Amino acid sequence: TAEDILIGVKTTGMYHGTRLPVVFDTWAKDSLVDVVYLSDDSHVSGPMETVDLTKLYGVKINTKRGYCAKTDAILKYFIKYYDMKKYLVIVDDDTLLSVPALIRVL
Repeated sequence: TAEDILIGVKTTGMYHGTRLPVVFDTWAKDSLVDVVYLSDDSHVSGPMETVDLTKLYGVKINTKRGYCAKTDAILKYFIKYYDMKKYLVIVDDDTLLSVPALIRVL
């Protein structure tokens, strides 16, 4: 069910003003599933508040050599704050998604 799913939108500070509004306006604002925006920087713009994983975990989570640290921080965040959810779906900030289809598949 929708209550079992969390969608984590993986983003970075330089895209907060351009990509996050598109995600929000196309599929996230009417989502039946909880959506969190996970970043290496904090940002508040209406309902699109990002979680600053760098500040939370004290390590640079976005590097040019790979995204393992960011994914690790996202998994830690999920376990700490959303362990009641059965599913974590991690998407990039340029992903278009059909939430109803996702619910049916999971």
